[in-house]
Amino acid sequence: MKRVLVGIVALGALAMGGGSALADHQTENEAVALYNKASSQVGREKVCRPEFGPATVTHDPPSQELLSTLGILRRPATPEDVLSHDQLKFFPFMKGVYVDYVRIAHTADGREYQIIPAQNARAFPAESHACLHRVHVHLRRLSKGKPERVRRRALHFYNQRARNDRRLAKNAPQEGVFVFSHGPNGTGGGGGGGGAGYIRTHGEFGSSGTRQRDQAVVSGLIPDGVATVTSFFSRRAPRAPGRRPMDYGKPIERTDRVQDNMISFELARDAEDAFPAKMIWRAADGSIVRVIRNPQ
Repeated sequence: MKRVLVGIVALGALAMGGGSALADHQTENEAVALYNKASSQVGREKVCRPEFGPATVTHDPPSQELLSTLGILRRPATPEDVLSHDQLKFFPFMKGVYVDYVRIAHTADGREYQIIPAQNARAFPAESHACLHRVHVHLRRLSKGKPERVRRRALHFYNQRARNDRRLAKNAPQEGVFVFSHGPNGTGGGGGGGGAGYIRTHGEFGSSGTRQRDQAVVSGLIPDGVATVTSFFSRRAPRAPGRRPMDYGKPIERTDRVQDNMISFELARDAEDAFPAKMIWRAADGSIVRVIRNPQ
């Protein structure tokens, strides 16, 4: 399962959830704060300011592979599906949005999601080597006097960003689909960018926190031919390397009906732990379409 970020974070900044123990939580918070401060300082420099333009659009249709994967893209558009011009500025990482194929999905639990397919879901500009180096210089200066574990963790975030930027520079354009929450006030958080092949074998999932502690909303984009998804959540949720797993006391198993190629449900866990250890996809007749173990 592809873990997607909730919301768009500019300037390479990081967002994080709660830690499994107070010491880990404090270390992670301090490291993230250092990294974000260094990135923000460099991002304010004119030469290193990211050049984001609004998303571009096309009236071409998506590939036949994508259309045959998601039935919601094949249904006729309705007035609620129209993507406003103002929304394009919020999607600078998309190029060639299939503007005639944007759709609003209505899930079985009553939520709405905006499905946005694009010719290129990898249109993130890579940072220049000089600007990345300046982030590193700022980060080392800000880290002086901090505990060793905090400095190491902050540098880990920087190294992760540098690796990602090197990959971005080599990426060819790739068709993909994004999913965003949608409501009376417009489009909310979301992410994605997976292509048809990945969606057919894994789906495209995300989670977001609610106002209640230990409560998340999970959403998933599911390919045609799947009527229900049974999700299994282990008692202990693994977390990032160096962080303790979160123990929730008991496992969770639930089955949700797919509607408009989407499922959505609330789960009594932190958003970062709301990804199943196993999923079973079933067709309308109850037969198993696919079993996905450790999908993340």
